[in-house]
Amino acid sequence: TVSPSFNPGEPGWDMKQSEQYAIGYALTHEFSPSLRFVNNARYSRTDLDYRQVFAWNGLTGNPDRPLEVAREAVTHNQKIEVFNFDARLEWDTLTGPLDHKVMLGLDYSDNSTDWRGSYADAAPLDFADPVYGRPFGPFTSYSDHDSTTERGLYLQDIATFGPWHATLGGRWSDVDLKYRSNDDPSWNYDVSDQVF
Repeated sequence: TVSPSFNPGEPGWDMKQSEQYAIGYALTHEFSPSLRFVNNARYSRTDLDYRQVFAWNGLTGNPDRPLEVAREAVTHNQKIEVFNFDARLEWDTLTGPLDHKVMLGLDYSDNSTDWRGSYADAAPLDFADPVYGRPFGPFTSYSDHDSTTERGLYLQDIATFGPWHATLGGRWSDVDLKYRSNDDPSWNYDVSDQVF
């Protein structure tokens, strides 16, 4: 039988640690009661570090140990950086019975991720009689980088009539996607597109 507390990983070796940082600002300047400039920006970074052993690819097929599973060991270090910027003019106006909030702005965002890690076969583990602490390896390392950058211009009108709201808007976006593998350059790609 399998214990309810069975752990397919490796006690004492499995770990996960993360740290997050962020800084930003929000700025508003009123030219008049109906016209204002709004600017927001934020930068954040997340560092993630973990290592884990887990069941992988099912049972080993060992006739002496029918509940023995194959396992894989991985280490992983990830750095995620995100920067967002938005600047817009907001204008409150009236046309007959309608209240309008018109926004004209531009925004920019950049998301990038750096990955470094490694993987290896770990010693198999018997569900019915687990034995931990056996060595595993050797490890194969990998590293890569991906990023998404977007620039946009937008115009939006929020019209209000009593309890009713209607939104009309348009947006132009320019997007760049990029991936770089330090191990296999054939996986690299650059994709750009513009959408309205």
